[in-house]
Amino acid sequence: MSDHANTLHALQAWAEQARRDGWVDSATAEAVSTYQPHDPTKLFADGTTSPLVLAFFGGTGVGKSSLLNRLAGSDVAKSGVVRPTSREVTLYVHEDIELASLPEDLPVEHTRIKRHNQHAHRDTLWIDTPDIDSVVTTHRDQVLAWMPYIDLLVYVVSPERYRDDAGWDLLQQHRHRHDWAFVINHWDRGDPAQRADFTALLNAGGIDNPAVFCTDCRNGGSDTDDFGALQQHVASQSEAVALAEARRRSAATERAALQSLAGRCEAALGRTADWSEFEASARETERRFTTHCDTDTLASRERLVRQLFPDDPPPFWRRVLGKRERVAALPEVMAVWTPRCTERLTSTLDESLIAASDASLPLAPLRSALAPADLAGGQAIDNACLEALSAALSAPGNRLQRAIYRAASALTVALPLLALVWIGVRVLGGFVAGASDPAQYIGLNFVTNSLMLLALSAALPAVVAEWVRPSQRAASQAALRAGVESGCGTLFATVSKKLNALKQQRDNYLSSLNDATTTLQ
Repeated sequence: MSDHANTLHALQAWAEQARRDGWVDSATAEAVSTYQPHDPTKLFADGTTSPLVLAFFGGTGVGKSSLLNRLAGSDVAKSGVVRPTSREVTLYVHEDIELASLPEDLPVEHTRIKRHNQHAHRDTLWIDTPDIDSVVTTHRDQVLAWMPYIDLLVYVVSPERYRDDAGWDLLQQHRHRHDWAFVINHWDRGDPAQRADFTALLNAGGIDNPAVFCTDCRNGGSDTDDFGALQQHVASQSEAVALAEARRRSAATERAALQSLAGRCEAALGRTADWSEFEASARETERRFTTHCDTDTLASRERLVRQLFPDDPPPFWRRVLGKRERVAALPEVMAVWTPRCTERLTSTLDESLIAASDASLPLAPLRSALAPADLAGGQAIDNACLEALSAALSAPGNRLQRAIYRAASALTVALPLLALVWIGVRVLGGFVAGASDPAQYIGLNFVTNSLMLLALSAALPAVVAEWVRPSQRAASQAALRAGVESGCGTLFATVSKKLNALKQQRDNYLSSLNDATTTLQ
């Protein structure tokens, strides 16, 4: 089982690192870290020829010690004298069997080792455990600590106490990792209906065809009970072929248990499809937030426009005559973002976290990545608005509008000049012609028409220029709205970048998990 031990060690290191980074919840990390591999061979210096490890557990007064004495034989019982105390685990092992140093996770200070020289029992190491129903919790802890090192567990009950709950939890947790035998001791006080009822309870608990034996271990026992069948069952379990097969099944169970732990760790990272759906929902969240943010910042944008343009816009005719709208200096600090926007952002991100929780995605890294304070949403919006406003005031309107305005402005100068040139040419021609014919001199009608032409040549392009002149006020309003939209884009670009970084981290964890559990694949 060395491969499994190495895999477990790698999986535990992975889970601890993932827990520290928030990718795996504490319950999953604890399940991995506290998992004990099942390997009875660790108790022996020569793991290839280790004997059967058989342990007795049960409640107080069910006769575990007397059953062990009867199974092990009087000589072994003498070597162990009597069960020293219910507060300790006692190991009965043949003197030829070389034990390894007990693993550190075992309660060595509460363990006693008794040697015997009975060759008939050389292939079995007997373990007598404290009462599982003791009010002293350390007794149950001792039993649990020894569970990974046991091949065959003998669950001992009495006719009066076979329905006690003390051992059932332990039985349910470990029923797939061990071979079990069930003994109703003190059977001289029992009834066949109790055996049938106990067997039915075991079947209901998921144990099919349980090996149930009824024994009477008081005063040397009885020839009419199942003790002989129990002896034969233990002997068959201790045979080398049977023991090797049992440990092969145990290794397969161990593999399945580790695969289950690895699957639980992988599930904690979130499925790839769920991450993709979460990203799609994040884009929809961006759209909704941008819409809400436009509404939430409307009042602050209007207030800013009033600060920039404190006067009412002059009427059109005054603008044609040259009256310009007064523009105040840009504020040093842009204040478009509002507390309502902060609340909206927090609420929006909380909704995203709820969606992530519903999709079983890891919340800790997402909560860290989507912290409103770290996203600096207000700064992104305000900076985008300031940049857009500065550009709008320096070049209001669109390109076509500015081109027409520049052309019309140029014509306000060019057309009057052309008109003056034309009038001058006509006046000069009239003087020349008047030298020979006084009737050709310029008259009052020409003067009137010339003045009208001059006025129209100046007024018409001026009106057109003012009509197409880009409004700085309107440009400022549009720029602030565009700045909000751009700032939201910047804000959620940061969110997208953080999510991409999280996905990459998740992929790295998934890859390292696959590397750690490659022997299970």
